[in-house]
Amino acid sequence: MTHRPWLTAYPQGVPADIDTTQYPSLVALMDEAFTKYAGRVAYSFMGKEVTYAQTDSLSSAFAAYLQGLGLVKGDRVAIMMPNVPQYPVTVAAILRAGFVVVNVNPLYTPRELEHQLKDSGAKAIVIIENFATTLQSCIANTPVKHVVLCAMGDQLGLLKGALVNYVVRNVKKMVPAYNLPGAASVGMMTTFISDNPAVLSLAKNPSFARYFKDYQFPALCNLGTAFGMGLIVITYMIGLGAPGVLPATGIGFLGACIGSVVSVRLMLRCTRKAYQITPEQRRADIHELRTVKNETRQITSRGLERVLNAILEGGKTGVTLGVDMIPGVLIICTLVMMLTNGMPTGGYTGAAYEGVALLPRLGEFIAPITRFLFGFQHATNIAFPITSLGSTGAALALVPNMLHAGTAGMNEVAVYTAMGMCWSGYLSTHISMMDALGRRQFIRAAIGSHTVGGLCAGISAHYLYLLFSWLAG
Repeated sequence: MTHRPWLTAYPQGVPADIDTTQYPSLVALMDEAFTKYAGRVAYSFMGKEVTYAQTDSLSSAFAAYLQGLGLVKGDRVAIMMPNVPQYPVTVAAILRAGFVVVNVNPLYTPRELEHQLKDSGAKAIVIIENFATTLQSCIANTPVKHVVLCAMGDQLGLLKGALVNYVVRNVKKMVPAYNLPGAASVGMMTTFISDNPAVLSLAKNPSFARYFKDYQFPALCNLGTAFGMGLIVITYMIGLGAPGVLPATGIGFLGACIGSVVSVRLMLRCTRKAYQITPEQRRADIHELRTVKNETRQITSRGLERVLNAILEGGKTGVTLGVDMIPGVLIICTLVMMLTNGMPTGGYTGAAYEGVALLPRLGEFIAPITRFLFGFQHATNIAFPITSLGSTGAALALVPNMLHAGTAGMNEVAVYTAMGMCWSGYLSTHISMMDALGRRQFIRAAIGSHTVGGLCAGISAHYLYLLFSWLAG
């Protein structure tokens, strides 16, 4: 067409034709705009302005997250949300990650959504929570493996965003109830950040408990105890500032993960036997789990609220349990200290840190075993795991003196981190948590399986540290 009358309506500076060879891709076009107009406002929403630079930063971070899910270049990622600030960030992130954008009408019915997800072959979806119930109805029949939830107020700041989310959910009732899988990891995270009892508040939440069979429920005690005080233990060890403490602590965390798997698996064997779960039922449960093909990644304020509530409730529950546990912990720690410290020069005076030094003698007796299993080089090293049985906090207090005296090194730090995490509140919390879960009949099984799990954690940490030292050397 040679006559193009619409060109007369173009503002000055707008070319009549577009040079399609100017940019090799849409990503190049976006990168130029993000750099050229970094300080300008890209869009605004409910009074909140977002600049090109902020969009650049947010989309880069989200693109890295999407690539971390294991998606490969060319995979389809669906977007199901209205005009909210998360939309342009998500589009830019998907394109930057090398994936293909699949736009989905937010008003689709479950049948229509299922058709588009299957037809496009989308392996992931970013969806606003208002329509999560639609996805819940059809996701099992689609190739979607990853779900990212967002909320209306996510990009509006802490206070305004929380207020908008509250009004949307509770006043306007615009978010129908939904449940998407991804429960056990929440339990591990809350107990890691808080303490063992944090898992109890989650266990009392019907939307969390529904993902577990009756015979799996008692294993939550082992799961919570395995990761309890994890952040405290790791932070304390790193805070010692000794050379090489950072990799040693990381190795200890890996050991604790291995110990938790052993503990929970052994506990499940006991509970399956008690509940008379046949191999056929077990295979059916595994099949049911595997048919739920998506892995929920809830990274919104709603997810944070759920985790923080569990942490706070766990802290409150922990105080209540702690008051009950104080006498037992004091007795255990006092006995350990009395059995660890020896008679001072000049005889007993009744002062602190005096004892009969039985544990060091026991340590010398079993030294070949502890040296082989944990790499302990000094007889007093067994004081930490034994003290952890009563109180990990008290056990941590032993570490600085051991490092200063040269009786412990980085191998011991790795082993202590692993066993300290696994055995935090070992004797006391197991009883209280099982009672709170209404499963007192499994107390002996929980303690027994967790004993093995803690030992496996320490052994794993030792041999992983040896491997690390060999590779680093």
